[in-house]
Amino acid sequence: MTVGEAYKAKLLTWERIDRAVSAYLADSSKLAVLEFGGKRLDVAAAVNANPWARVFVSDRGFTQEQQRMAVRTAILLELVG
Repeated sequence: MTVGEAYKAKLLTWERIDRAVSAYLADSSKLAVLEFGGKRLDVAAAVNANPWARVFVSDRGFTQEQQRMAVRTAILLELVG
């Protein structure tokens, strides 16, 4: 199943992505997983794979919204990559 198919089947929604982002940002030491269509995405692994996202989440000088966007972007890049 592709990401597009999962989205069309409503297995992958913006709300589910936002919940995964919130869980990761609330406590990055705990496992935050995005599950859809029998697949699992480790949010921390997605962030760690993206140097840009790592900078945004590790530097508290960025706003919460900037951090959320960085994590969301890392997730989306993992999903389509």
